[in-house]
Amino acid sequence: MSVVYGIDDAPARLASVYMTVYALGGVVGAAVGPSVYAVGGWGATRLLGAAFLAIALVLTFTRTENP
Repeated sequence: MSVVYGIDDAPARLASVYMTVYALGGVVGAAVGPSVYAVGGWGATRLLGAAFLAIALVLTFTRTENP
């Protein structure tokens, strides 16, 4: 990370990456959510939300590098 922060415009680049990933997550949720609701109703939609949360928790707690 020190190499990344050594770049003059690193904070701007990191903010851009964050906002892009955030927007892509919104796109995925907006595209998949209604489809799951149409197929399985609220029960399936709740399971989808729980699955997204579980994935986020696994990715958060299995990181090997220091924050």
